[in-house]
Amino acid sequence: MNHAFILRIASVVFLFVLSPALTASDQRDASLKARFAAASATYERSIDLLEADSSEGVRLLDTSIAEFRGIAATLDGTSAALEFNLGNAYFHRGDLGLAILHYRRAERFDRSLPGLRSNLALARSRVQPIDESAGDAEGLPRRIGVFLSAAWSFTAGAWLVAALWSVGWILALLRATGIATMPRWLILSPIAFSVLLAGVLFYASSEPSLQIGVVVDEAVIARTGPGERSYPPVFASPIPTGTELTIEEVRAGWLYVRFPNGRTAWVPAEGIGIL
Repeated sequence: MNHAFILRIASVVFLFVLSPALTASDQRDASLKARFAAASATYERSIDLLEADSSEGVRLLDTSIAEFRGIAATLDGTSAALEFNLGNAYFHRGDLGLAILHYRRAERFDRSLPGLRSNLALARSRVQPIDESAGDAEGLPRRIGVFLSAAWSFTAGAWLVAALWSVGWILALLRATGIATMPRWLILSPIAFSVLLAGVLFYASSEPSLQIGVVVDEAVIARTGPGERSYPPVFASPIPTGTELTIEEVRAGWLYVRFPNGRTAWVPAEGIGIL
């Protein structure tokens, strides 16, 4: 059984189950069920034609995507059914990034959808690993320059400030009074400050509000800072489409993200789909 057939079966079964539910949830649009059925039929015809490598199949696939998106616009939102079928359509279109994005969105509505887990696993299995070879930061002088020019995230910057403040405070007091005569509160105050800041940062970093993103552009380059000219690439190659990541900070047009391998970098926001 080929991959296209697996996705097709999962989609067909789910469409028949869900069509009545969609109609019941939106009494304002009497044509919603017919529109959903038409979009589903267009999708099915496109799969039949794609198996013969027909350009007409691609055209119908794009039409079904537009139809599903039109239904979402009518609903002023989305649903597990729409996200699941959009994921299937984008998978057949060869767009792993958007396929995984819509599968993950469908998960947020209903993780138990028939076929969702297997389809998502199949799409993920086709995502290329990140090329972890170094980008432009080669050689010790270049690495030092990259370190000095890197745009730190808020959390990393706060840790750095806390560490430098504590060390500077202790050194200044040692120089002024000597350790033998230094009051205990002067020694404990920078330590207490650092512990307090560490607690705040730990709480902030453990917040469940961190967003999940998916690379949906084929030319997303991870950089050391939020800018294309001033900050060199972290990796030698662009981030593969379909790579999932955690968004830790947002700046104008840029996202500070953490990749599955634990590495962090800045990426342009326009190339990332957010769940």
